[in-house]
Amino acid sequence: MPANDAKSKPTGNPIANRTLAQSYAALPARTRLYFSLGVCAVALAGIMISDQLEEKIPAKPSDNQKAAQ
Repeated sequence: MPANDAKSKPTGNPIANRTLAQSYAALPARTRLYFSLGVCAVALAGIMISDQLEEKIPAKPSDNQKAAQ
């Protein structure tokens, strides 16, 4: 039997053994782009919401700030 007939194992790590970075790298480029844009949008929304909440609900002075006054 020729050596070419032997079944070869698939190259790369099986899905169960991949790290998070390897799984991310295995995604198609367009999917990675959309995922990254989604993460950035959530981060931007969080920053904007926290700024608005800080204006409406100011932080109470801490004990260290009270003692300094």
